[in-house]
Amino acid sequence: MNSLLRIALGLLVGLGLIAAFSAVKINAFLDTPLTIEGEQLILDVRPGTSFAALSQGLYERGALKHPNWFRWYGRLTGKASRVKAGEYQISAGTTIREFLDELLKGQVYLNSLTIIEGWKFVDLLAALRDHPAVEHTLENEDWQPIANALGATEGHPEGLFLPETYRFPKGTSDMELLRQAYRQLHEVLATEWAARTAPPVLQDPYQAIILASIIEKETARADERARISGVFTRRLQKGMRLQT
Repeated sequence: MNSLLRIALGLLVGLGLIAAFSAVKINAFLDTPLTIEGEQLILDVRPGTSFAALSQGLYERGALKHPNWFRWYGRLTGKASRVKAGEYQISAGTTIREFLDELLKGQVYLNSLTIIEGWKFVDLLAALRDHPAVEHTLENEDWQPIANALGATEGHPEGLFLPETYRFPKGTSDMELLRQAYRQLHEVLATEWAARTAPPVLQDPYQAIILASIIEKETARADERARISGVFTRRLQKGMRLQT
């Protein structure tokens, strides 16, 4: 009996040592930085990609030295099934543990598109069409079908999309970006319209957009716009034509 007890205790001690050693090795592995050439690596995890394929892909790109360890750890902890698809930017110095956390949280890389002040609608459509991260869904680029999809009542698209830099994950559709820029323009316009203090010469925010577009076409110099706006405002107050 004593002999069996000693053997059992020896086995437990041995297993404990193996577990402790394995834990040290696993933590050391997880805290190892991925091998990134340059400042960053862009990784596109497509929907349905297996954890094994992800591990092998990192190995083939030279970022991961032990893909089997990564794969086994993901499976044993259940994390392999919780990875979220998307485009990821891996910066130099990112550890395996940090990268896996990003995969689980879906901290995808955000692309950017800047709508330049003064762009025509055709310029905006061209920028969306040429952006490699935008999903192209617009079959017809005429304004009326797009207006219907946006719920827009304006008869013309010029000036209806807020000049701003928009951040978005890969695969965002052109319509979704148009919808976001259209919505933000109207939110900003509603705030400014409610805060106005000058005597009203315009009937609604859309007229303000039209007048702003006219002023913008009058001069390319920002320092001249306030003076031109004052001239147009006084003409409107007197019921005169803008003569522009």
